[in-house]
Amino acid sequence: ENGWLWGNRGVCQYELRDWRGSIEALDRAEQLGEQGTYIHFHRSRAKAELGDDPGALKDLDALISAVPWASSNLILRGRIQLRMGRSEDAARDFTRALAADASSFEALVLRARAWIELRRFKDAIGDCDGALLLKGRYPPALVARAVARRSLGDIDAALEDLEQAIQADPQDGTAYLQRAITRQLRGDYPGSIADCSAARELDPFLIDVLAVRGYSRIRLGDAKGALADCEEALALALRNREAHLNNLAVCRIELGEIDEAIRCEPERAA
Repeated sequence: ENGWLWGNRGVCQYELRDWRGSIEALDRAEQLGEQGTYIHFHRSRAKAELGDDPGALKDLDALISAVPWASSNLILRGRIQLRMGRSEDAARDFTRALAADASSFEALVLRARAWIELRRFKDAIGDCDGALLLKGRYPPALVARAVARRSLGDIDAALEDLEQAIQADPQDGTAYLQRAITRQLRGDYPGSIADCSAARELDPFLIDVLAVRGYSRIRLGDAKGALADCEEALALALRNREAHLNNLAVCRIELGEIDEAIRCEPERAA
């Protein structure tokens, strides 16, 4: 019953990507009196991998209190805050990370995403420009800038950024998804569907692809195809289930299945 040994076991299990085993070992080490920032460091990341955002934040808060100047911890906490919809808190963490390391293009892009959520699109573009100066054709910066430009109505510039992002990294499913959304604004529904299919093949975890493709299929009169996409999205969704239910109701209305639509989302069906 040696806390140090349990702690080292937890670190080894973390390196082996055994997230649950790592957390259990680090918990045991702590119970036996082992202390050290390494416990919070590895346990926060293991919890984040498992989607335990509140647990990860608890460890990160303790870690940042002990080591306030480490930008990587601030960036991870900001990422989790952003995932939880706490955009202002996330922006503050990324700003602190940049104060610790002004060359962090990652923090600039993440703060840009927070600005987008806060509808501060010009600030987002400024951060993306800064990241691109530091990193060249950095696909996440190009994609984030495209979203901000699209939000300001500059569709041509958004498409140009997305083309560059895809050229720089043809395996980036997010870039295809954002181009699919942008193409919809141009009425290019076949192109949007093609991009969604490419994104889905590259990254099966991009569930929003299914909703976007479903919308394009509805616009092209393929209600059955849209219904299949929306049903799959709902089956896979852990978040935003209400939005997916709403999409499913719309598909059923298009197919004339009013009773089924009412069961999905009564207010929209009515």
